[in-house]
Amino acid sequence: MNERDERLRSLGYSPECNLKAGAIYKPVVIDGTTVYVAGCVPFDENQRLTSKGKVPSEVSVAEAQKAAALCAANIPRLVRHEVGSLDRIERM
Repeated sequence: MNERDERLRSLGYSPECNLKAGAIYKPVVIDGTTVYVAGCVPFDENQRLTSKGKVPSEVSVAEAQKAAALCAANIPRLVRHEVGSLDRIERM
């Protein structure tokens, strides 16, 4: 396991990704040496939406921050799934 996978694990996220597109689109598109990622919402490993609603009336700020962290973690996880290793990423 490489350093970047270990970093994801240390933050509480499995590097493996079972996420699938929620509609008719490709979540990861590679164009030459550039990777585009779309549709990173707070879905967990079981394809469950972990948070939904307006902040702070329906969702607490703490819950929104946790959901945002999951969205951010899903980006490298999706890329890893597509390209095979986070070692291939030069810059994000």
